[in-house]
Amino acid sequence: MNLTPETLIAELSETHPCPSADADAYAAAYWHQEMQYLLTEAAAHLTNRHRELLDLIRTENLRSAEYRLETPVIPIRHVDLPRLRQDLPAVFDAIVYLKATDAERLLSRRRLYESAVAVAGIDRVRPLEHVNLGDLAKVLPADEFSRFVLVTPKPLPARIVRITEDA
Repeated sequence: MNLTPETLIAELSETHPCPSADADAYAAAYWHQEMQYLLTEAAAHLTNRHRELLDLIRTENLRSAEYRLETPVIPIRHVDLPRLRQDLPAVFDAIVYLKATDAERLLSRRRLYESAVAVAGIDRVRPLEHVNLGDLAKVLPADEFSRFVLVTPKPLPARIVRITEDA
């Protein structure tokens, strides 16, 4: 199979031709948008089907004269914590840490904030401060809450919509 993305698109274009961008750039952009959506959905379908077939091959222990199943691995290195703690306790104590998410789960965001202010000072912490919308909503009535919420529009990727679809 010598199929490339370009040849696949060319074959797809034979059965579903793309409008000329010179004649109608909107129609051409719409065609590309719809093909992108369809190919993304098709890719998800192919991924699921591929996974199902791999499961079948493994569970049924299927063999082939033409193909073989390979499971590549990437070696992931990590520290043997119990061994380091036991064999070199001073080194362990000097470099051990918690991930920020684990510290947050154990201590709470508020205690981490207070500790950061105590260690670094409010002037260094102030530019990094955050307040969660959900936490604010819990402590303020709705009318008061809205006074402190800013809405910033975030543009999404542009898309072409047929005017007939709007109606």
